[in-house]
Amino acid sequence: MRDFTNITKIAAIFVNNRGKVLSQEYNFSPFCKVVRRNPIYAKRCNQCDLYGGLDATKELSSCPYRCHMGLIDFSVPIMKDGAILGFIMAGQTKTEDTTIKPILPTQTDWHDDTKLRALYRTLPVLTAEQIYSATKVLRILVEHYFPFNDAIAEEMPYEQLPDFVESERPINRPEIRKAIYI
Repeated sequence: MRDFTNITKIAAIFVNNRGKVLSQEYNFSPFCKVVRRNPIYAKRCNQCDLYGGLDATKELSSCPYRCHMGLIDFSVPIMKDGAILGFIMAGQTKTEDTTIKPILPTQTDWHDDTKLRALYRTLPVLTAEQIYSATKVLRILVEHYFPFNDAIAEEMPYEQLPDFVESERPINRPEIRKAIYI
């Protein structure tokens, strides 16, 4: 996930099917860190995450949506044998595209907060094409690079996640052959 967030400048996090965080926060914006420290805003963030994850699972896709703060997010379900193990939640970007709709019926009114306004201006701005491309790339990565086993389906501390999640180790030819032909 770190490589994906480094290349795209999009934030990401892995959560289980109950919304519990199982990875570190990759590329999380200062804006969202401040927002999530506010209990009222954090509750709405969790609602957006949950609805976004469920929507992606229902549609078996990763359609972007606007969170309650107006940012663009998307979710990619992590599944094994038809069971939902969790989701990669990604986004925290802005766009001028108005076709991406809100996931909740109402937006949070935060624009009077001068600190949030200043942090909002620092968020990355992506075109709709860049956002949809990021959803496709993340989906492909999940489908081909997330070889979870049953032991990981339950909550697991970050330190115990398998090495492939953060490995910088080069892949050797036998591993490549095995990955391609299995």
